Amino acid sequence: MANNTNSKSVVFVVDEAQRLSIAQLDLFAELCDVLAQEYSLLLTVIFVGNREQLKRLLDKITNGENEHIEGQFFRRKIEFHGLESLSDVEYCLEQYDKYSSPYSDNPCCTECFLPEAYADGFRMKSLSTSIWGVFNEYRKALHIREWGMEYFIISTKLLLTDFLPQIGVDSYSDDVFKQCIELSNLVSDLAKPVKSHD
Repeated sequence: MANNTNSKSVVFVVDEAQRLSIAQLDLFAELCDVLAQEYSLLLTVIFVGNREQLKRLLDKITNGENEHIEGQFFRRKIEFHGLESLSDVEYCLEQYDKYSSPYSDNPCCTECFLPEAYADGFRMKSLSTSIWGVFNEYRKALHIREWGMEYFIISTKLLLTDFLPQIGVDSYSDDVFKQCIELSNLVSDLAKPVKSHD
């Protein structure tokens, strides 16, 4: 691809980086060297991994013996997290009101699935306070810090593509969104079993 576009840079994204060993990271360093020396290409490697599990690997890298790996690949760290506030929810819901659905040429997602309500002024963003309030109840009950995007997207898609088209936006209530959250498996995936004291 770099050859076809006459680019001197290559970006390589490695998912599940927490599964890598130091020896495997050394191979990336060798690959960078070969591409630079033989092809005059700059390789940028982006490692993506689970925060807690990746920490173990990073501890091995930063212990002093592997400074070459740290200096070449781990100079910058960006941590992504789930939704943590009402403003996060507002921003995400606004995207449904702005951007086109993959199923149509022109309308945004909200207009695609709720054309009449959209024409009457309904926007998903208007549900932000209610949706955040419902999630907040689950957040407290499950003792979680953030709302993972996987669960937010599933809940919101169910609301937008299934529930609201069936019941209409005027019949929306917190109970409707509670059903969406339950169907997203948030509770079953994150609920911690209670230890019995028999």
